[in-house]
Amino acid sequence: MQLHAGPPDTGGAPSWVLHDPVAHRFFEISWPAFEILSRWSMRESKAIVADVCTRTTLHIGTEDIEELWRFLEQNFLLDQHGPEHTARLQRAGSMHRMGKLSWVLKHYLFFRVPLFRPTSLLNWLSPRMTWCFHPMFWKLLVFLGLAALVGVSFQWDAFVGTFVAYAGWTSVLGIVVSLGFAKVAHEMGHALAAHRHGCRVPQMGVAFMVMMPVLYTDTTDAWKLPSRKARMQIAAAGMATELMLAVVATWAWMWLPDGPARAGAFMLATTTWVLTLVVNLSPFMRFDGYYLLSDAAGISNLHERAFALGRWKLRRVLLGWSDPAPEELSRRATGLLIVFAYLTWIYRLVLFLGIAFLVYHLFFKALGLLLLAVELSWFVVMPVSRELSLWWQGRSNHRWTGASILSTAGLLLGVLALCVPWPRGVQAPAVLSAEQSQWLFAPMAAQIKQLDTRHGHSVSQGQTVIGLTSPDLEQRLAAASVRERSMQWKLAQQPLNADLLGLGPALREQWAAAKAELTGQMALRDQLEVRSGISGRVTRVAPGLQPGVWVRQGEPLVQVVADGPTRIDAYVVNEDMPQIQVGDTARFVPEDWRFSAVNCQVGSLDRVALPHLEHAFLGSPHGGPLPASVDAQGLTVPLHAVFRVRLDRCDGEAAAVLQEKPGVVVIGSSSRSVVGDWIGNAVDLWNRESGL
Repeated sequence: MQLHAGPPDTGGAPSWVLHDPVAHRFFEISWPAFEILSRWSMRESKAIVADVCTRTTLHIGTEDIEELWRFLEQNFLLDQHGPEHTARLQRAGSMHRMGKLSWVLKHYLFFRVPLFRPTSLLNWLSPRMTWCFHPMFWKLLVFLGLAALVGVSFQWDAFVGTFVAYAGWTSVLGIVVSLGFAKVAHEMGHALAAHRHGCRVPQMGVAFMVMMPVLYTDTTDAWKLPSRKARMQIAAAGMATELMLAVVATWAWMWLPDGPARAGAFMLATTTWVLTLVVNLSPFMRFDGYYLLSDAAGISNLHERAFALGRWKLRRVLLGWSDPAPEELSRRATGLLIVFAYLTWIYRLVLFLGIAFLVYHLFFKALGLLLLAVELSWFVVMPVSRELSLWWQGRSNHRWTGASILSTAGLLLGVLALCVPWPRGVQAPAVLSAEQSQWLFAPMAAQIKQLDTRHGHSVSQGQTVIGLTSPDLEQRLAAASVRERSMQWKLAQQPLNADLLGLGPALREQWAAAKAELTGQMALRDQLEVRSGISGRVTRVAPGLQPGVWVRQGEPLVQVVADGPTRIDAYVVNEDMPQIQVGDTARFVPEDWRFSAVNCQVGSLDRVALPHLEHAFLGSPHGGPLPASVDAQGLTVPLHAVFRVRLDRCDGEAAAVLQEKPGVVVIGSSSRSVVGDWIGNAVDLWNRESGL
């Protein structure tokens, strides 16, 4: 074993790092532990205690030696022999301790594939890259980065449109190559920084985290360094390298012609370094940000120590246990570590759930379900079950306290609340609207000639709301009229003219065609008088409409809503349809709090799922609550089966609805429990996904 000087601890006391080269593990030991180990050859605990207390300012006891002994024995750092020690080594082996299945599952979740030993490459490359570590280089890089941003600002539209413009295979190849180059440069940055500080880099390769490949560099030797600043430089070297590449790539983008090289430069200048910072700066996983935070705070094994304090605080609050804290820290440091532990648990829960469902969707159903169960069991269920088992095992050593009684009562009430059927109806998004409404559209591209209506005006059925004019149509109508009169004159002169007489019945057919064309053009002119098909009031007028304004064909101009009864259309998902019957009571609550709720009854149920949503704004593409997508025709198509439920016999029907009002409807009052819903959803999911 090797002993190296370590950085001072948070109190300023010296520390040392003990290196076990067989397991390639590093252990940070305190000043008292160092003094005890220095006198290990004395063999007697009392002699060691006496000598340490006499020759140093430390005050230790035999319990400190016993604790250090347990630590050394637990990590196999003692020179022990015999069959008992050999058996303990075998039990500690992963294959024997976890079992073959557990060993396979653990190494499926994370394993490394070393690719090469970079020592020779680093020995050749390091002298040629010394300029990268000079402070003046980084000052110059910052200046060039700011200058590049100024240059890009003059071509901002072209810059932001670069990724959309490159959709060919050559550009995709350039993007893939740039991404791979960035990640290799990231790892080489770690390796060069470690080599410069005198650390050995034994290997570089690919690590698979839940089957996702990521490059890695073994810089474990950095624990030998007594300077936390040097460790932080090694941890930050990868991100610094990618930022350097981003500056160079931004300048390259401004000078390169369009093509795959420019597409790759765009990726290096934008996406790669942003993703690197987002992922690697997170201290909640063991990436670069974790080691940066650990060295900046001067707390090694940050996760383990924070988790231990978090569990201790949880037991203290929920169970009232009065066990001492895992370690003595200041009140502020203890509080920060506990908060950090809880934030890490929440982050990892969300991340692992996302990974579990991603794995499920990446593979075929049978394997996807198996991997989903593995992910959830390993990352979520097992940690929680281990903590709960410790609570159960420690029940005999602790009395009932007010906190434990309150927690138990809260747990029982929570379970009861989840299992007891509560009267609650089916909730669904709905829209309150008039029974009859009509949008008036422009029949063709035309100019507004007359606009006599405004918002709130009353109109009658057949009344002209907007008058349009089309010079092109008027020209075609005049030409058709001239052709019709010309053919009519020729038909009248046919008996008197030999040439016309030779045309025979064809002349009459030509006149009939000209007459039909004239009639059609006149019908189109009549459509320029946009009339209301119902009696009611104008509720919407397209903005900017006034005489002289041109409108395109099909443009919505005015909405007319009929006075009289209202209707409510509710959109219910397939799972809730069996709970709804015709005649059930319903209550519609508008989103706009200024309007009161409306009581209705279920009038009719659709038996066929909707091919598209009539009220498109309820779909998720438009910010609505129903998951949907927009097809090629622009229709909002639900992603799951959705049925329309029509409500009628609503109170307050006499009040006119001037515009559609979205809201939520609650139908019926059937009793259901939350656990029952979970079981039903699980059964539906199994039935849907069981076709393996």
